[in-house]
Amino acid sequence: MKKIILSALLIVGLYGCNVVKQMQEDFSKLKFKIHSVQGVNLNSMNLSDKSKFSDFGALEIVKLTSMLTSGKMPMKFTVNVEALNSNKMVSSYTSSMIRIKSFPFTLLLNDKEAFKGNINEPIEVPGGGESTLFPVDVEFDLLKLVNDQGLSEIVNLALKLGGQQGSPANIKVVSRPVLDTPLGEYQYPSELTIVNTTYN
Repeated sequence: MKKIILSALLIVGLYGCNVVKQMQEDFSKLKFKIHSVQGVNLNSMNLSDKSKFSDFGALEIVKLTSMLTSGKMPMKFTVNVEALNSNKMVSSYTSSMIRIKSFPFTLLLNDKEAFKGNINEPIEVPGGGESTLFPVDVEFDLLKLVNDQGLSEIVNLALKLGGQQGSPANIKVVSRPVLDTPLGEYQYPSELTIVNTTYN
């Protein structure tokens, strides 16, 4: 009887190990990339119609100067993160969907920590090589990230991100995602550094 119990426990243990190993392999096929940035503004001043400092009008320059002298320049935008799930669909009845329960992240601007946040609700990423976009909202004081720079240099930094010709090239999102699994939560063993040029 003891031998039967031990054998059963061994089988269950081996099965559990195989399940965990398979899940880890599946999760390793979930990749992330920064897709785009939208809604960039400085203290509610929209930047999407400007490409250089001289595009700002006189009243806007006054407003920007006032922010600089006050020591605060609130910057807000949304980062659209792309999640790619390259797990193959087993069948039309078996889903390889991965559910992201939590996405605690740190946003870096020019490699300086700017903001910490998380998603507002879980994200489902279908399998079969499909990708899903999900937004993360960011808000911070831009002046805390610059040292002894003039107004035009500070504004041009913001325009590189959110102006007419802006791109997310100078930001990174660092995260340890938490996934929902049949066995409970699974958090990535190490942080991912997510950029706009390649999937990580």
